Amino acid sequence: VPNSAPKEVLSFVRRDDTSKVFAAINLSAKPQQVEFQQALFQGRYRDALSDDKREATLDAQSKLELPPWGYRVFVAAQ
Repeated sequence: VPNSAPKEVLSFVRRDDTSKVFAAINLSAKPQQVEFQQALFQGRYRDALSDDKREATLDAQSKLELPPWGYRVFVAAQ
């Protein structure tokens, strides 16, 4: 998924007929605030690496804050 910090942040979506995963990985030693530029990532998600079951909507206005060397992994809400 193209993003606003392509040299520092790797972002991608993996999906099949029944599930979807969106990941953003900060590959730098500096915090990053990232925006995403294609609709592929948009949807309702929950944090895949947390016990928190709350859902969040990611859309064209969403910005993601990533700490140095940090990452976020989301799974589509069912």
